[in-house]
Amino acid sequence: MTPDGPALACRELVVRYGRAAPALDGLSLSIGRGQVHGLLGPNGAGKSTLIKAALGLCRPRSGEVSLLGEPAGRAEARRQVGYLPEHLQLPGHLSGRAALDHCAMLHGLDPRPLAARALALLERLGLAKHAHRAIRGYSKGMRQRLGVAQAVLHEPELLILDEPTDGIDPIGRELVGELIDEEARRGATVIVSSHLLTEVQDRCATVSIIDRGRLVGHGTVQELAGAVPTVARYALELDRAPSTEDRAAFAPLAALVWDGRRAAATVPEPAAIRALALAVWARGYELRALVLAGPNLADVYRTLVGGGDGA
Repeated sequence: MTPDGPALACRELVVRYGRAAPALDGLSLSIGRGQVHGLLGPNGAGKSTLIKAALGLCRPRSGEVSLLGEPAGRAEARRQVGYLPEHLQLPGHLSGRAALDHCAMLHGLDPRPLAARALALLERLGLAKHAHRAIRGYSKGMRQRLGVAQAVLHEPELLILDEPTDGIDPIGRELVGELIDEEARRGATVIVSSHLLTEVQDRCATVSIIDRGRLVGHGTVQELAGAVPTVARYALELDRAPSTEDRAAFAPLAALVWDGRRAAATVPEPAAIRALALAVWARGYELRALVLAGPNLADVYRTLVGGGDGA
């Protein structure tokens, strides 16, 4: 493997299923190593197809794709990958603990040296007390957490997680997020394909947005927000809740959602917030706080993708 190459890269990649429109339509993308990277796009945008092409699970019509500096599908690279597919299927008769041994053997590894790590992962993900139950009795969220455990079991160089928190409750999501952070601190590259924009914004250093098989955005959230014309969002707080009459006076200046004395304000341009502040003072209120709260990843996503059916 090439140690200096990107974790995942493709150039002019085209993947087509039958006579349908291309799932990937000339996609070019490079994801560097040692970061947590978010992969976003509407349902059917091509995110899962990109992952399958990188792992050698589907054959492109044209273009190039590499994984850890090796051409897609090379066993040398795939040994260094931990993968959670969108729909993981593990034998239902196995216990959670036995399933991790099974996955270790599929990687060509002796499960015995990994026994302590397997138990630690089950504990970390809240599955220790269910370790010897058959998977067929697991809830969807429990199966998903077990899927994350099998992906990180062998301490891979690259983690590819397709919807890792799908079906997981808030506490489970927090546990998975902490484990992703820990893997990144270990030095692994983590690629997360997700529908949850807030989780991606909070956790990912960089983001790629795919729509209709093409790359429409790539970079940090700050870089994307700076390059995309969008609204400015502010959080403001007054010394007291405004009257109905005063709210009506403020309304033409900004789109305001009030919660007592606090409001979320959306203005067409940052300069417009000055007029709102002056109106607040003119009506005898003290402006206790005014904080720029956006644009955020959701704003960027809506601008780049528009009316897609999901992230």
